[in-house]
Amino acid sequence: MPLLQAQLQQLRQVLASVQTPSGDYRSVMVVADNIVLAGAGQAGGYYYNVYLNLPQSGDASAIRQRFFLGTLGAFELSAAVHHGSATLSYPATAVMAGLEPAKLENLTVSLIRMNGENPPKGPVGTIGELRVELSSDAPVN
Repeated sequence: MPLLQAQLQQLRQVLASVQTPSGDYRSVMVVADNIVLAGAGQAGGYYYNVYLNLPQSGDASAIRQRFFLGTLGAFELSAAVHHGSATLSYPATAVMAGLEPAKLENLTVSLIRMNGENPPKGPVGTIGELRVELSSDAPVN
């Protein structure tokens, strides 16, 4: 997700103000929008760990928690898409505040599938859009 200079400037202001709240925006969210489950995805047997700017190498157990946003699973998706497509939001203020400033210019969201005992074969759904949103809500720890 490349950010425009104006967006990057606002994001940096929000992250700087986490220590001393000021301005209209106080936190950052990563939003997955227009999520649609495929037939195989409705049966469960899997979930995804969602990460922001997860490095390609390093000690997985030590590094992953630092970049972890949350999970995306069949149960929560089934409830959310009951009446069509779904939107899920992940608090990202703490993860972004821990990134080097240069890493904010081009964000990467990684979804790593974790299979259960009877995982579905193939794709389980689609995400129409991933985006970063600034929020006036207090950051979630």
